[in-house]
Amino acid sequence: MSPFIVSAVSEVDAFRVMYGWKMGSKSGAFIRLANYHGPRKGAPGYEKAVKMLTALVLGKQIHVGKVIKVKGKDLVAEVYVNGRNINEFIN
Repeated sequence: MSPFIVSAVSEVDAFRVMYGWKMGSKSGAFIRLANYHGPRKGAPGYEKAVKMLTALVLGKQIHVGKVIKVKGKDLVAEVYVNGRNINEFIN
């Protein structure tokens, strides 16, 4: 899968990519980090987690590693920035 540029962070574990993604007949605009379940909106640590993900990915080129599944319009996958596995880094 081609690299993507992150255009917005929407939650502690999800972000929008420019031009969206396509895998077979499925497509969407959001990628969700696999195997990471951060604090829910309103819970302690939520804002800090969003800021950390924003600092790591916003405006940067990401690469999708192992795709776990497609959930609705979200691609759930391992994500890399400059060779660093973001899923492992924030866990």
